Amino acid sequence: MRPGLRAQPDSIQGWLLQYYMAGLNHRTAPVERIARVSVGSEALPHVLDRLTRMAGGGVIVSTCNRTEIYSAAADTGLLHRQVTEFFRALDGRSPGAVDDIADHLYSYTGDGAIRHLFRVATGLDSMVLGEAEIAGQIAAALRYAGEAGSVSVPVSRLFHYALRVSRRARNDTGLDRNSLSVSSIGVQLVERATGGLSDKDVLLVGAGETGNLAARTLKHIGIRSLTVTSRRPAKAAEAAREMGGTAIPMSELPSALAAVDVVITCTASPVPILTGSMVRSAMEARPGRPLFVLDLAVPADVELEARAVSGVQLYGLADLQSVADEHRAVRQAAAEAADRFIADQVTRFNATLTTAHAEPVIRTMGERAEVARQRELARALRRLKGLTPEQIAVLDAMTKAIVNRLLADPIASLRAGDDQQALAVIARILDLEDAPGQSAPDKA
Repeated sequence: MRPGLRAQPDSIQGWLLQYYMAGLNHRTAPVERIARVSVGSEALPHVLDRLTRMAGGGVIVSTCNRTEIYSAAADTGLLHRQVTEFFRALDGRSPGAVDDIADHLYSYTGDGAIRHLFRVATGLDSMVLGEAEIAGQIAAALRYAGEAGSVSVPVSRLFHYALRVSRRARNDTGLDRNSLSVSSIGVQLVERATGGLSDKDVLLVGAGETGNLAARTLKHIGIRSLTVTSRRPAKAAEAAREMGGTAIPMSELPSALAAVDVVITCTASPVPILTGSMVRSAMEARPGRPLFVLDLAVPADVELEARAVSGVQLYGLADLQSVADEHRAVRQAAAEAADRFIADQVTRFNATLTTAHAEPVIRTMGERAEVARQRELARALRRLKGLTPEQIAVLDAMTKAIVNRLLADPIASLRAGDDQQALAVIARILDLEDAPGQSAPDKA
């Protein structure tokens, strides 16, 4: 087993696990509500430990448009109750509270959970249909869960397979052509709002993945100048160097606001970076000049009070839907082809599980049967004295044929995966110690 992967507590019970997921996204909850249960990378180790204590572990996928939990259990009803309580704890509200987080949750089990993860990893469930950055976020979520020891081998196997499905679906269906992201859609929105960015000075606050994608889009479109700042100065300097911009420390943010035309902010800060008073002071220092602000952060980097400041035009994630819908129509055919591919891959993934579950049982059945055959053959030969080598060979071949004939139908049924309960019963009878799924996960 790989370091960081959590074994199932009961190997036989592990054979009957069902995949499970629950979460909320931009379709089921407003951005502000998603922000309440969003988990940044800095908080993930602590939150994953809490998930392990409350619900037995799992993988948390938390992006600007979703927070989802993936796990596996024999009793998914119990797991659902535990995960719901976990979301309530993240949300800071108790059961029965007004606007209970449970009202915004969706959940899937079995094939539904598998299909949902495949669609998420491929970008088919995103606000920006077919967005490219989600696969990287899925991989990062798995990595964090592995480091925290919160992910079981079966869930790790599912995530590795999902990443492979994502790559193939995007490449084979054309979904990867003219790749889009939330960042690029946001930049397009600002470009329309300003009437063009070629003569605009832009300030980028945050130099993580989202910030870098925004910077690349800005460079492609063409702007007058780019200034980059970040809570991590080295990241700001690196992004500025790659994009031909200038890096400044966060302490210079207030003065930079007064000088630029556009601000794009996308940090992982748990509290707002741009306060209402900071924005108000900046606008007083630049009378008559509008300031366009695009906030791509979850939780928001800009205080709502800033929206009321005269001359400020503030755009957030909720404002991106109209631009995203335009691209959705263009990419619909590729998305439908990707969905068909995913349906086939769900079946194929289940086949790999059947093989992983059945082969140890089949191998042990064969080994035990061969031991019994040889023991009984030896006992018979001791009673049948004076047999020639040819006669002994005939008896040996006959007993092998009998055993193979008796095992043929059960083995075929186990490999077909028709009855997982029967598989578990046979495993228990054979007293197998290792659960299927304890093998190394598929590599992406």
